[in-house]
Amino acid sequence: MIKKLTAIIFSLIILAVPVSANDGVMGRNGESVYLMDDSDVTMVSEDILLTYDSGMVLVNCTFVFSNTGEAKTVLMGFPAMVEYDPYDILGDPENLRLTDFTAYRNGIQIEVNELDGADIDNGYTNFTSWYVFEVPFEAGETLTMTHTYDLHPWGDSGGNMFIGYVLETGSSWKGNIEHTKVTFDISAFNACAVQYILDTGFSSFQYPLSSLKYEDGMIVFEQSDYKPGYNILVWLSYWGLKDHPEALEFLQEDDFESIAFFEAAPEYTESQLIDAYNNLSYQEKTIETIYLNTVLGLPETNTSPYASEIKRNESDGFTVTIMDPDFDMETESLVFKVRSEHGTIVQEGSVFGMVNFGEYGTRLFNTRDTRSGNSYEITVTDHSGNSTLSIFNSYLDLVEVREIEEQTDEIENPQTSAAIPNGYILSVLFFTMGL
Repeated sequence: MIKKLTAIIFSLIILAVPVSANDGVMGRNGESVYLMDDSDVTMVSEDILLTYDSGMVLVNCTFVFSNTGEAKTVLMGFPAMVEYDPYDILGDPENLRLTDFTAYRNGIQIEVNELDGADIDNGYTNFTSWYVFEVPFEAGETLTMTHTYDLHPWGDSGGNMFIGYVLETGSSWKGNIEHTKVTFDISAFNACAVQYILDTGFSSFQYPLSSLKYEDGMIVFEQSDYKPGYNILVWLSYWGLKDHPEALEFLQEDDFESIAFFEAAPEYTESQLIDAYNNLSYQEKTIETIYLNTVLGLPETNTSPYASEIKRNESDGFTVTIMDPDFDMETESLVFKVRSEHGTIVQEGSVFGMVNFGEYGTRLFNTRDTRSGNSYEITVTDHSGNSTLSIFNSYLDLVEVREIEEQTDEIENPQTSAAIPNGYILSVLFFTMGL
C-alpha cells in the first residue's frame, strides 16, 4: 500500500485541530453554517460537495431551513479564519482562510460581511474572523441557502493529505436534520489513495464503511433523521494523484493491483463482483470494500450480527460462524463464554485466531483451548453499536439470540452497505500509542 506515516506522525494527526501539525502543510476543513443567535429555525437538510482541484478544495453547500415560529431575520455565519500559531514559520496563515465565499437565498445572492472574531460572542473563540449574513424568514417559511467557498486542504511532510468537513455544528440547530449528505469528489486521485475515513479531531472514532458509498470517484456519506456527533475526514495519500509526476516512485504492488481492479470492475458480472468481495483482504482494501458494497447494493438497513453456528475444530477449540447481513462487523468485540452445568462461567475470552472470510455474508472465527461446557455464549457487536448474545447448548445447537442494549456511542441511523474489519486496524494503533 502507499507508504504510511509512522506512529508518531499518526498521533499528531489524530490530535490535530483544523490546521496541520507543524511539520506539515497549513490548511483547514470545510465548515458548515453556524446559527449566530437563538432561533426557532431548523435545518431540514444539508447537501455538501467537496471537490479537490489542483491543490484546492472547492466547496458547494446547499441547506434547507424551516422557520417554525413568527417572521424574523436570523443572523447566520461561517468561520472565515482560524486562529494560528504565529511561531509556525513553515506555514502560510492565509491557508487557514475560507476564500471566495458567497451566499444565496433562494437563488438570489445576498450581502456578506466579514467581522472580527473578537466582536462576536458565540463561544467559538478559535475563529478570528467570520463571514456573517442576515436571512429573513416569513412565519412558517421554508427556504434554501446556497454557499460556495474554497479552502486549502491540510497535510503533512509524509505525503498525506486530509480533506474534512465539520458536521458537529449541525447538532446546534433545533431538532434533528432530516437529511444529511456529504460528497467528496476525489476523482483526481486513484482510489488507492484513500487511507482511512474518520473524525477530524480528538476522537478515535472511524466511520463504519457501512455508512459510506463510493463510485465514479465520489465518496458519499448520507444519513437521515441525523444529529451529528462527529465530523468527517478523508485521509488521502498525495502520491495517489493521477497526474502526480513522481507517483511511480511511491506506489506499491497492491496500489497497482487496486488501479487495475477499478479499471476492470465496471465490466464485471455480479458473480465476479461477489467473488472479488469474498477474496478481499479487508484490513487493507478500504475503498474496494466500499465500492463493491455500493455496486452490489447490499442491505441498506441497520441489522445486527449474530453467531449462527459453532463447530469443534482440529485445534481443540471451536470455529464460530457469524452472520453479518450489513457487513459492519467489529472483529475485536467478539466474546466467547463457556458455562458449567451449574451456570458458572468456566472460561471467558475475546482472543481469537485469524479471521476467515467465508461465503457471502459470513465471518468465521477460531477459538483455541476451549473447555467443555453445558452451554456456550457468544457476544458480538458491530460498528453501528448493535450487539447480540447467541446461546448454544451442550450439543452446540443454537437456542436463543438476544439483542443487547446499545452501549457504544456511534453514529445514528447508518445506511449500511459495506464491510469494516478496517476499524480493527485503528483500534490497535490507538491502544498501542496510548491515545
